Amino acid sequence: MPHLRIRGVDQQQAESLSFSLPQILAEPLSIKPSAVPLEWISSQLLINGQTQLKPLLEVHWFARPQAQQDQIAQVLTHELNRVLGSKMDYSVVFYVMDKSAYYRNGQHFG
Repeated sequence: MPHLRIRGVDQQQAESLSFSLPQILAEPLSIKPSAVPLEWISSQLLINGQTQLKPLLEVHWFARPQAQQDQIAQVLTHELNRVLGSKMDYSVVFYVMDKSAYYRNGQHFG
């Protein structure tokens, strides 16, 4: 945990991020890199009938202090800038999951 989902990037960019993001998040979150999967969602964003490139990185995780979320947002932003370029317009969105609603293999996680 966390689970990452990215859209609005090509598969090669997503694959690059699947190597770097788990490594980058492991230390500040005190987790193993293997605990951070990245799901690539191939999609197109349409605005007024025109395809737009606006990458979106979703972070699905359990609640953490605001200061830690801010730190992780900065780390993710830095890595997205490295892979996607600093002129790209993209968003990072955190979704907080309730531990009581999370099950792994039918077993309650929290």
